[in-house]
Amino acid sequence: MKCFKIGDMKIIAHIILCCFFLIFGSAPAWAEGIEYSFAIEGIKDEKLKTKLQGQSLLVSLADKNPANSAALNRRIKSDLKSFKALMQEQGYFNASFEQNITEKNDKKIVVVTVDKGPLYTIERFDIDWASGQTPDIKALTDFEPPIGQAALPETMLESEQNLFNILMQNGYFAPKSEGKTLRVHHGRHSVSLSLSMSAGPQASFGKTEITGLKKLKESFVRRRIGWREGELFDIGRIARTRKKLNRSGVMASTEIHYGALTDEGALPITIEAKEGKHRSIGAGVAYSTTLGAIANVFWEHRNLFGGSEKFRIKLEGGTKTSGLSANLNKPDLWGNEKLGLQNAVVYKRELLEAFDKDTLSSSTVLNYKYSNKSAISGGVALEQNKIIEEGEKDENFTLISLPLSYRYDDTNDALDPREGWRFNLGVTPYQVLNEQDSFLVTSAGGSHYWPLGEDFVWANKARAAFIHGLSLDRIPADKRFYAGGGGSVRGYGYQILGPLDEDNDPTGGRMVFELGTEGRFKVTESIELVGFVEGARVSEDLEWSSAADFLWGAGSGLRYHTPIGPLRFDFAVPLNKRPQDDSYQFYISIGQAF
Repeated sequence: MKCFKIGDMKIIAHIILCCFFLIFGSAPAWAEGIEYSFAIEGIKDEKLKTKLQGQSLLVSLADKNPANSAALNRRIKSDLKSFKALMQEQGYFNASFEQNITEKNDKKIVVVTVDKGPLYTIERFDIDWASGQTPDIKALTDFEPPIGQAALPETMLESEQNLFNILMQNGYFAPKSEGKTLRVHHGRHSVSLSLSMSAGPQASFGKTEITGLKKLKESFVRRRIGWREGELFDIGRIARTRKKLNRSGVMASTEIHYGALTDEGALPITIEAKEGKHRSIGAGVAYSTTLGAIANVFWEHRNLFGGSEKFRIKLEGGTKTSGLSANLNKPDLWGNEKLGLQNAVVYKRELLEAFDKDTLSSSTVLNYKYSNKSAISGGVALEQNKIIEEGEKDENFTLISLPLSYRYDDTNDALDPREGWRFNLGVTPYQVLNEQDSFLVTSAGGSHYWPLGEDFVWANKARAAFIHGLSLDRIPADKRFYAGGGGSVRGYGYQILGPLDEDNDPTGGRMVFELGTEGRFKVTESIELVGFVEGARVSEDLEWSSAADFLWGAGSGLRYHTPIGPLRFDFAVPLNKRPQDDSYQFYISIGQAF
């Protein structure tokens, strides 16, 4: 075995130290080096300054001291090169940089002062077609190049992508970029961009083959294909088909591939479908000060008969409510993708401030999807209710109803809408079979979500509803209108807002108005803070001059965003507190309040 002498060990240590110099440009923590601080000046835009710091070796290697001045200068030189490239990406092609190195208490102070210079704009945007002839597409004549806009890479790339989209929406399935040339005109503070593009061959949709299906029927997939054989190729139809299939609830993924173009100009399509798991078990929990805790468990099958039929059995229970329900949703009724059928059987027991109630109901509702944003529903429902009101005789009602509704929704997310509108209209005639009484319920409601910047959403809601045909005492207690609670006016107990009897129990009303506004500010990707004000008025009659008060509540909350939706934590107080109202209310659930 060979032994190392002390001199050899010194040589080895020196080699190791040199390796650190070569790799990191600085000495290891146990070696001496030059201490320094670094600052960027001349930039008021904090986001731009953050981007510059993110490109800086002086920042990323701040915990590793450079071995000497030469190593420090190498870092500075590298930073200046990176800064220049970054400023050009921001449209500042003539930015200049001044470095200044001073020393204080044996520590180097490095300051880079940035002069952005003028923001360059796009002077010319030329397209050179490889075929020598512009494709005969009307949309190309309407294409507006970004002349006069800031010379940002994303602006130029977006315009290039718009050209690709125009081609792919008009039969050209495989356009290509053959290169691009950017010329900078410092004297005019502008740039010229020249694109060389090849449109490729024009095609029509050929035969469509579907692969990968196991338990889902092929007819279900074919009804969602957005093109017909022989139609001009359109990438938009490809995208819409993929989106429809992926949102159907039965697909794990959908891939669409093109075959070889035939001599007749037909493009064969293959849809490669991968089915997701059809069965699942889930659970949920919610809490409010008035209702206490409510938990539920469910079992669901999302492809019961091979046509994406959804069947769910749900059991719920809490301190004041319990129940069991079974729901079956059948899409594509009679082979029509726009028609769907919903069937439900529900048993529910509720112990509320207004009344106690046992309900057994069955309903069948036909849904017609008028468009991707709007739908009409109509059906029939049969209910058997037992209602117990304090101080009143127990009542048993058998009701039949014919609910009819219209809804519009162009929001971007069901549980966490951040832009768009929701609107609904409802008309439901009721017949009380054992009393031979009838009445009509009409309602209208809507909400709007307005994004103000990237992190703030202003949400607003309104609702009005009326009961026609019977006096209040003839209307079953569970069909009257109530307000207050986590889905109505936060700050007041569930159903408490409105007229009260001598025992301070809510009596309900024939008319209700609700308003609400909420600001949602995202602090991080996961954390969101909210503030809200909500109000409502419940009237025992349909007189606009009713003496019923409009009561308001306000509060704040926290949202924690998860893959299944935002977890909601809200604290609210009644602004028009009555002696019987609690001082505050607290709510926990999944999804935004509205």
